[in-house]
Amino acid sequence: MALASTLTDIANLALAAIGEPAINNINDDSSVSNQVRSVLFEGIRQVQLLIEWPELRVTMKPTLDHYDEDTGLYHYNLPTNFLDVIDGGDDWQIDGKKLACSTVELTLIYKRYTSEPTEWGGNMTELIHKRISCMVVMPITQNVQLYQIHTEQFERARGVIVTRAQNRGRKQAQRPTQFQRNMRRGK
Repeated sequence: MALASTLTDIANLALAAIGEPAINNINDDSSVSNQVRSVLFEGIRQVQLLIEWPELRVTMKPTLDHYDEDTGLYHYNLPTNFLDVIDGGDDWQIDGKKLACSTVELTLIYKRYTSEPTEWGGNMTELIHKRISCMVVMPITQNVQLYQIHTEQFERARGVIVTRAQNRGRKQAQRPTQFQRNMRRGK
């Protein structure tokens, strides 16, 4: 599958999947463009939350906003592209636009949000356009059967991609580290 380089490409992949003609620009004022645009960013967010996409993983040291003496928690500023915590210490919680935890020197690993298709891999692009097609098929076509077909296709693709990601994670966890390889060699 060719990767999409613009949001219009994503919209057109979704529209082609449901048998609709392509649009010229996602920002056009046509009813189809408006319909796709109304669900586009939510569909992207939903797919990016599904699994641990390697291309969305970020490690950083967030800036401390304040320490709350009453709770004993440090409140750190979250980045503007923050989507979800992958690792934020042992006892973290989201408090508004802050991450609160008892760790004084926090290294945050988080999943970022991006609406830039050039930053997505092929699997993410596939799931996003399939998700968008599920979200727009009823408003555009009013065809319940087509909606069911596309929902099933999305769920099948999601299952395959999630399984691949889990298998990739297990293989990486099973790979020996350089330290372990050196230990086996007697170094």
